[in-house]
Amino acid sequence: MAQGSSGADVDVPRRIVAKAPPPSKAGSRAPPLPPPRRPGVLPPPFGGLGRRPVADGSAPKLKGLFWFPVKEALPESSVFREDPNRAARLDAKALERHFAISQPKQMSARVKAVEEDRSSRKKVLRVLDEKTSQLLAIAFSRLPDPLKLLHILQTLEDFPGCLPQEAVRSLHEASSEQAKAVEEITRQGIQEGELERLDQPERYLWVLGVCEGAAIKLACGALLVGPARELPEIKSKSERISRACEAFRRSELLVRTILTSLAAGNILNRTSVRANARALVLPDSLLKLEELRSSQDDAEDVSARGSSLLDFVAQALVDDSVGRSAQDLRQEVEALRTAALDARTISLDDAEKHYQQVINVACHAHNGISNLPSNRAIERLANSVLAICEEAGQMGILVKHAKEELEETQKWSQAKPNVGSEEWFADWARFFEQLAVAFGRIRAPAVSRGTSAAGPASAPASARTPSPSAVVVAVTGSDSGEAAVSRSSSGASAGVGGWSRARPSTQ
Repeated sequence: MAQGSSGADVDVPRRIVAKAPPPSKAGSRAPPLPPPRRPGVLPPPFGGLGRRPVADGSAPKLKGLFWFPVKEALPESSVFREDPNRAARLDAKALERHFAISQPKQMSARVKAVEEDRSSRKKVLRVLDEKTSQLLAIAFSRLPDPLKLLHILQTLEDFPGCLPQEAVRSLHEASSEQAKAVEEITRQGIQEGELERLDQPERYLWVLGVCEGAAIKLACGALLVGPARELPEIKSKSERISRACEAFRRSELLVRTILTSLAAGNILNRTSVRANARALVLPDSLLKLEELRSSQDDAEDVSARGSSLLDFVAQALVDDSVGRSAQDLRQEVEALRTAALDARTISLDDAEKHYQQVINVACHAHNGISNLPSNRAIERLANSVLAICEEAGQMGILVKHAKEELEETQKWSQAKPNVGSEEWFADWARFFEQLAVAFGRIRAPAVSRGTSAAGPASAPASARTPSPSAVVVAVTGSDSGEAAVSRSSSGASAGVGGWSRARPSTQ
């Protein structure tokens, strides 16, 4: 305020002077001044790299860049404190062209006409849900045109051979599972020329509704292309089981193998609680023979080192066989093994269930087709189903006979209770394989080794090399062991019996 000449106080306007920025610290650079503003342009954000124009309604919508802005205060050393004008110049128009949100293409006149035609076309309400419709569309994909399928079911020309097997089974399942849908479509009264009003799966259901007896015809077709085709194979496998069981019981070699194994085991177990066994669970007990190995690793005969008990049993069988070589016995064992392998490929319980299923389906199909109006095609299909009934009846007899043979043979061999036929035959096949290998390792009989040009007496008893079977029968600690000695000594003058009789003189 200034004072005039009259002494009164007069207000005098003061000149406003912009304050200078505070002095910067030593060694630091002051931030650059913001660029001048223009109308319609906002100042750049702090630390920004360019200017952003005010949003204009006519500007295209651009794709957003989802990056991570920093909201905290920038340190003095941040790169974003650099001069924004150092950024390279950008072509905003080019960015807008390349990164504008694409607008949906205008529908062409032709496509628009097709869509309008589809929307205006009248359709029957879909009776199937989306998932069921998709599954049936896949199942019916190999079927012919619905009208052609209708002709096939009405005339039965080359039915069911003219259709894919899977398609026939799918149609048969749909006729029963989608019975309500078939009835609902039939009530619509759709004619052949109006099938385009239905979706593809519903068209095939329409065929099932308008064709007389379609369900029973498809039941006959599904039987012929399905379970009936398996009857010959099941019949053949059932016969294999019967033949294998009969071969086991009639094999003299198998009987001698079982009894010789029992005698050898009783000799080894004579001092244990398992001594004097009268019977064995077969074939499980026979599989233990190969597991038991000889402890005479220091034997003079190198070929006898590490031999199993099965090797001793096999040697005894060869030495006691008259007129038969180890190769002959091996061939017989291989035949038994083949029979066991063939018999294990089927479960009689499954075969019996399949037989009952075929009988039930065949009887139902035959009764149903007999009620349809008779013609040549119907009679031909009915005769085919009747033949399946007869074949299934014969298969039932074979399955029953095979079960009786199996039960008898399992009792004969003292099989463990509740064992399945597949497991039982597989164990027998494994033992026969082990026995065949043991016969392949057999040495020449003792009589041929002890015989020379001068005869058996030319070699002293103490110089004879005992065979593995002689080691088994030399110990007579049980009745079965003595029986084995008597059988082995009757075959050769210088064989097992000669070695066992010479043993006391060496003591």
